[in-house]
Order: sequence, then structure tokens, then C-alpha cells
Amino acid sequence: MWAVYIMGFVAVKNKDVMKFLKNIVSNNPLWQVQEFLGMAFDNYCKTIGYEKSLKTIDEWLRCKNQNNRRL
Repeated sequence: MWAVYIMGFVAVKNKDVMKFLKNIVSNNPLWQVQEFLGMAFDNYCKTIGYEKSLKTIDEWLRCKNQNNRRL
């Protein structure tokens, strides 16, 4: 779970990490992992700025996966 949290910071510099969070981690059934994914996503948005994050936020809101939309 801590690795997921740290990935939120790494995703700023590596788009593959953001894809991993979106496509792999969001499918994890544990609610604890989803909580850390939420914190990672928030850290990503804070780091690059919420205005710059709007495209990514909108993309996640349109996902079929409910965990992505919930974040």
C-alpha cells in the first residue's frame, strides 16, 4: 500500500506509473489499497497543480471502473 502512495509522486515524472495506477492498482479488491490509491492520485494532482490535473481527472471520471471514478 505504501508503494501505491509513493507512486503518486513518481507518476508526475513517469506517465507509465500513472497508467499502472489507473489500469492495474484500481482493480485491486482491497479497500485499503483503494484508500492509498486515492492519496496517491491526490498527491499527483497537488504536485502538478489541480488546474493541470483536470484532463486526468476527467479521464478517470469517464472510466468504466468504478474505483477510478470514485477517486
